[in-house]
Formats: sequence, structure tokens, C-alpha cells
Amino acid sequence: MINFTKEGIYGDKNMPPITEFKSMAMGVWVSPTFDISPAFEVIGEIKSGRIGTFSRPIDGNEVEVVTSIDNGETWQKAEKNIIQDAEKLNDNPYIQLRVVIRSYISQIVPEKSPKLFSVTIILSNKDFEEWSAEIPLQLKWGDNR
Repeated sequence: MINFTKEGIYGDKNMPPITEFKSMAMGVWVSPTFDISPAFEVIGEIKSGRIGTFSRPIDGNEVEVVTSIDNGETWQKAEKNIIQDAEKLNDNPYIQLRVVIRSYISQIVPEKSPKLFSVTIILSNKDFEEWSAEIPLQLKWGDNR
């Protein structure tokens, strides 16, 4: 016989807090070491780098890429997808990636779960300069102006 410790109808005043039923699930993939020396033939000296990803993060889920340019001894989060200290690849042209996927078990549905489709390493002989601004959207249902 099963004894339920909490009972009620979803959304009613007796519903227990949903946070009690959430548990974090995490998966980690570590890539093999990539030799990026062919980039020197195209761009010469490396001054900056980015990681491009195509993934399916859903609300409450996260796909994070971190990089290592010292054979996995240290790992750096690619803040704004920028490879930290990319110029060090000129002396040691090897990079490793680690992908961390976090999801709440209550949200794991095969067709909606987080998934990483592709990762791209972008290297440049120029410094990345960036400017951004958040544009507030004031769209309403049926408003197509």
C-alpha cells in the first residue's frame, strides 16, 4: 500500500510548494583535446576567441560551456561565450571543452529536455569589441504594428 504524505489538487490552497518536488539533474561532457594549429594558416596570430553553441535550453535548464587551454588543468567559464586568455593558444594550440547541462528532474521530458546540437570554436586575429543594449519589447497579443 502506498501512503502519500502530501495530497491536494494542483493549484489549490492546499497544494504543497512545488520546490519540495524539484531536484537538480546535471550531466557533463568533456571533449577530446582539439588541435587548432590549422587556424594559424588562415589568421596568423590568435588574439581572441569565442565559443558558439546551438542548444535547446528551456526555462529552468542551462547549457554551459567552459574551456581549458592547459590540457584540463584549469577550466574557465566562457563568459559571454568569450574564450579567456585565447592568445595563449599561440604557444600551445590545444583546447578542451566541457559542457555542463543542468535541468530540474520535474522538467525532464524527452522532447523538451536541454540538448546541445553543436559547438563551434571561433578564433580571430583581432580583439573582440562588443556593445549591447536590451531593447524593451511591448508586444501584446494581436498587436502586429
